[in-house]
Amino acid sequence: MNSGRPDTSLWGPGKAMFDDVYNLSDPAAYWQRLAPLDYQTPEIAAGFYRSLLGSLAVARGRGSLKLIDLCSGYGALPMMLNHDLQPGTLHRLYTDPKRAAQPDDAGRIAYDRNMLQRRKAAAQHRIAGVDVAENALRYSRTVGLIERAFVEDLENNAPSAELARWAADTDVIVEAGGMGYVGEATISKLISAAEDGRKPWVLSMPVRTVDTSRLEEMLADHGYAVEHSSKTFRHRRFHDQSEQTAALDRLADFGIDTGGAEIDGFYRARLLVARPTAEAAAWPIQALLPAA
Repeated sequence: MNSGRPDTSLWGPGKAMFDDVYNLSDPAAYWQRLAPLDYQTPEIAAGFYRSLLGSLAVARGRGSLKLIDLCSGYGALPMMLNHDLQPGTLHRLYTDPKRAAQPDDAGRIAYDRNMLQRRKAAAQHRIAGVDVAENALRYSRTVGLIERAFVEDLENNAPSAELARWAADTDVIVEAGGMGYVGEATISKLISAAEDGRKPWVLSMPVRTVDTSRLEEMLADHGYAVEHSSKTFRHRRFHDQSEQTAALDRLADFGIDTGGAEIDGFYRARLLVARPTAEAAAWPIQALLPAA
């Protein structure tokens, strides 16, 4: 299994890469690298997703749901979904001197598990993480952020039998900041594995430089209604001027007026919600997420 992520062509040219810190046994180096860039997407996405998951759980008469988290990595999104944490927790946790003072990885894992155990949310969704980063998923599974870890590249391969079984009755496919590393090939395979009459919702927070047109066409072909938030949200700061210039050029190619958004030095993301058409009609997105 490779140490980074699959092809990033959906992002377009010029994106900074962080592969050297994405697949380590401990997440600290990754979060310390991203801290100056104000990486915010997992926390922002989780706020919307928790509301949508709560509505879906009520509609289906269950206290919790079964999820697949794509590009799960070190478990940032599961951490925010299943725990009561304040904004900025991800960065603070992995730069905490008390954590850094632990003698080894085992001590840091115990430190993380204890912190997470104290902050569990009332609703505990069952989450499987999918990623090509084996070490990152192992950390996430060991500290209890995910129930299952699937080290798989679904852009290029069919899901394993074990992942297909998990996907068969999954309620929701989620991702936060990973779209562009994965796309319609990955999500199509997971949707196709679902049991007849049980299509999962798809909740995503793609950066605006990511071309989601083929994803949306595939979802429509599978009987989904695709909706976007009217607002944009900060993803992270640009790594440097060349990354910002490349992003602005790509948005211009898409015919997107940044309107003072990306020009402020941040990648911007939009919420994408895809639901089977009957459910989308029954529960208007404006009623579920008035702030989006």
